[in-house]
Amino acid sequence: MNADDFKIENASAEDLERNIGALSALLRDCVHSGASINFIIPFYIAAGEAFWREKVLPGLTSGRRSLWIARVGDRIAGSVQLDCDTPPNQPHRAEVAKLMVHPDFRRMGIALKLIETLETF
Repeated sequence: MNADDFKIENASAEDLERNIGALSALLRDCVHSGASINFIIPFYIAAGEAFWREKVLPGLTSGRRSLWIARVGDRIAGSVQLDCDTPPNQPHRAEVAKLMVHPDFRRMGIALKLIETLETF
């Protein structure tokens, strides 16, 4: 697999809502495969949906957070977020959040491509 085999898209709030099931499954599968992204096992789809709706969606809607999704065919293979909700004295800063690649798609360059996409944003 190479960079031509997957695509990275900047996701809107509507994209998140349309893909909430797949994003929740991505989160669950990453947590259950050992990803250290602040969740513990057992982790259920409902908790994933709550995370996307309560933590990510408000920031996307307000423009304080950006979300990129990596797709292989019609599957979501990974995602990353850029959180720009910083204190008033730090408008030049942002935080990379929740870089995830589904276990089925690891070691194929997806995480690197997601980070490179952030760098050019």
